[in-house]
Amino acid sequence: MEDPRDRLLRYLDDAHAAEVGSSETLQSYVDETKNDLAKKEFETHLMLAKDHANRVERRLRELGGQPSGSKRFFGGLMGKLSDIMHAAHDDYDKTTQDLIKTYAIDHMAVGMYAALAAYSHSYGDQDTAGLAEQIMSEEKEGADRIRPMIATCAADTFTATMQKKVA
Repeated sequence: MEDPRDRLLRYLDDAHAAEVGSSETLQSYVDETKNDLAKKEFETHLMLAKDHANRVERRLRELGGQPSGSKRFFGGLMGKLSDIMHAAHDDYDKTTQDLIKTYAIDHMAVGMYAALAAYSHSYGDQDTAGLAEQIMSEEKEGADRIRPMIATCAADTFTATMQKKVA
């Protein structure tokens, strides 16, 4: 069985790997989207993901750990999400799907940080628990900003489709 301190370090390392993976994914969304509002939100999410990765890495190192650099969990998860979300037929579909994936990433992070906060509290590490709770709150705020954008983008997809049929 894993030592409680080692488990705490692993949770932090997993969170770091998820944030690094999220940053890579979000950068691709920034680079690909033609929707200015979505691009701005993807850029905001990217900035936050990088900040989260830095804060989590700093805490991991303060506790004597270091990022493994080899975690591929997040990449595998995004691959599965991409498989679930069929290939986009046009820019509207692509942006809608990327917004949905970003919303899912935010909610996965909320769960991940909820677990880290609860474990840290139980372990007696209030500094890590506080960090996890702060980041969890930021992830919830990000999801709340993304959700209405999904509906708007999907409606824009319908409008564009109808305009193509009329033309």
